[in-house]
Amino acid sequence: MQTMEEIQSGSYKEIKAKSIEENENTFGIVHGDCHFGNLLDRNGKICYFDFDMTTKSFYALDLGCMLAEFVFRSGAIEE
Repeated sequence: MQTMEEIQSGSYKEIKAKSIEENENTFGIVHGDCHFGNLLDRNGKICYFDFDMTTKSFYALDLGCMLAEFVFRSGAIEE
């Protein structure tokens, strides 16, 4: 595992992503654009809309979209 200093300086050798096995627990139909702008609270129940980017992919895609929104809203990264 490389340190942040190695990555920033370009002295790292290679970064490999760990592969995710494609199975019914990790892969299927996802919203594809999962963020607060596509979410409604209807009497305590969460409802998503705007399914134009729905596709088959890893479930982590939707999780990543929500995480990115939290990061941008926190101000940690400027758009």
